[in-house]
Amino acid sequence: MADVIPVPKVHPPTSIQSDLRPISLTATISKQLEAVVGGWILKHVRDKLDRHQYGSLKGRPTTHVVTDAVDHWNEALDNGKYVRGLRQDF
Repeated sequence: MADVIPVPKVHPPTSIQSDLRPISLTATISKQLEAVVGGWILKHVRDKLDRHQYGSLKGRPTTHVVTDAVDHWNEALDNGKYVRGLRQDF
């Protein structure tokens, strides 16, 4: 369980729908337990993850996906191929 509070994205907020973000205030012990369990699970599945997985792994920020994509695009263009791209964020 968590207490959810609205935190403004901009000051002053003018719209409830677009200017506020919900933040969950969870107990410290819950956060620590989540970190322990998450680390344990990751240790067992990390070698099964796609090497292009970004954002949810330590040392693999989402900014790296842009660098990876541009690298692939440049390689394709250098070889006379076309480039099409589609990215999704879940």
